[in-house]
Amino acid sequence: MRAKLEEKWRKRQQRTLPNGQRYLADPAAAIGHDDVPVFLGEGFPEIFACLGVRDQRGTLRDMREFVSYAPRMLNDGHINVLYSGCQYGADDFRALLGNHLRRIDELFCNAIAWLRRGYTAIFSRMLSGDFVLFEFSELGNYHSRSVVARAWMIYREICDREHLDWSTYHPDPDTWHTDEPGQRRRYDQIVRSLQSG
Repeated sequence: MRAKLEEKWRKRQQRTLPNGQRYLADPAAAIGHDDVPVFLGEGFPEIFACLGVRDQRGTLRDMREFVSYAPRMLNDGHINVLYSGCQYGADDFRALLGNHLRRIDELFCNAIAWLRRGYTAIFSRMLSGDFVLFEFSELGNYHSRSVVARAWMIYREICDREHLDWSTYHPDPDTWHTDEPGQRRRYDQIVRSLQSG
């Protein structure tokens, strides 16, 4: 799987958007949905173990199915009858989820370190102020404040591990801006907003 991704990366070519902007195609398009479990099983066994298989208690898959489909009540007009899964109590669920989240945080940090070793252009882009300007300004439009706060916490942890000052705007070295002072102001606003959230 990794060889497939690396081959796609080597063969990538610049493409042009309708507005004339040039970009490199995302090599992840070489990986289909069915490939992801194989990829994780081979490269990230601890994450693969978190995801789990059907009916394996304590895995993210089982927990997602519990949240999506259980418990269910049936009311015959007189009495409520519980007829499907209560395999998790609230405290048990929170503890298991906390364990998974810690592993996922570690996965993000390890993935960035992996990029640093062989894909410096992507590494630099992801740890640039431009990544924060684009990704975090959009993230709040689609997710709750708690999701944004957690993503920001993970991002800061990654920057700290990589010895990068996330509080200061660092432009993407491969991007040229006509209004860098404006970018810096926007960055400061976003960081203040993320810190207060």
